[in-house]
Amino acid sequence: LARPCSTRAAACQERKKQSSCAASLAERSWRAKARARLGGKEKDTKRNEETTMSLSDNGKRVSLAWRNLDHLSPQMVEGFLGCEEVDLSNNRLSDLRSLRDFQNMHTLILDNNEISSHVKVPKLPRLRTLWVNKNNIANLSIFIEQLVHAAPQLSYLSMLGNDACPNYFNGGSLKQYQDYRKFVVSRLRHLTQLDSQPVTEEERAEAVRLYGDLSTSVAFEEAEYEAAAELRRKREEEKRYREKQEAERRKAEKIKKREQRKEAARLKREKETALALARQHEEEERDTKRVRQLGSKAPSEAKEEQRIAALLPEVNEYGEKIKPPPNLPEVPDAGALPSIAVADELTDSDEWSDDWDE
Repeated sequence: LARPCSTRAAACQERKKQSSCAASLAERSWRAKARARLGGKEKDTKRNEETTMSLSDNGKRVSLAWRNLDHLSPQMVEGFLGCEEVDLSNNRLSDLRSLRDFQNMHTLILDNNEISSHVKVPKLPRLRTLWVNKNNIANLSIFIEQLVHAAPQLSYLSMLGNDACPNYFNGGSLKQYQDYRKFVVSRLRHLTQLDSQPVTEEERAEAVRLYGDLSTSVAFEEAEYEAAAELRRKREEEKRYREKQEAERRKAEKIKKREQRKEAARLKREKETALALARQHEEEERDTKRVRQLGSKAPSEAKEEQRIAALLPEVNEYGEKIKPPPNLPEVPDAGALPSIAVADELTDSDEWSDDWDE
């Protein structure tokens, strides 16, 4: 298929740019190694180029290119968090979460790394330029949707050399590349240049007409699902914690009530014992008092003697009855009865019985 001249020219310019960049980086690395072998002492700015990062433009630009890095440790980037341009090209990076502290960064170069479609892009509100050429980005919608939320002010994006960017260099057709551009432009509304070509107003209008406002996507749904799962996990942990606290509280209350019941039972027993001892003591005091009043006799014997004495009549010193015993009829006087002599003179013919009755 015939390709437009402008497309071929742009591709050639891009290859020349990449070749010149690689050559300059290789030359700089060779010079640094030569200075190290010679053992010469350089200024502090040149010494920083040979160690961890290369600074320029008064500390606004930092370069970690060609370092064969597979990750960025916090100690490595600690002194460069205020940089505005960061070059991490030609490494083996696959995780970008360590860039979340570069809040002043507006340019990020990540060419020739191992970045995939599902990489977690941190929130970079000031990012304007992003190069991710020659990486492992295969799913366009997932990667672009992450950029929509992570870098809403992005104006320059380059994705050449990825499977998600079909073009002449990776076997894609012109129509596929145009569809790719329209989709990216429809999602990144502030984009002014994509790959090596600027975004025109006609292209933006056509992209909006074809794709419109895509309010949702696979990446956005996955992010929402992960956030919802994390929220559910936190709620479940809080619920389990509250249930554990409630169980411990109920257990403590049960133990407290059991101890209170035991204490109440002990106090009740002590009270009953004290009352029984008090009653016993009172009875003993009463018995002691009675014994003192009645002498050395026991109370039961004294009561029995009193009862018997009450039944007997009172007599004087001569043995004569003074008062009959209580509850007994008085016996008539012996003078009222006929004498024995008179009784002997009575016969059966005498009607003495009638007289007796009278």
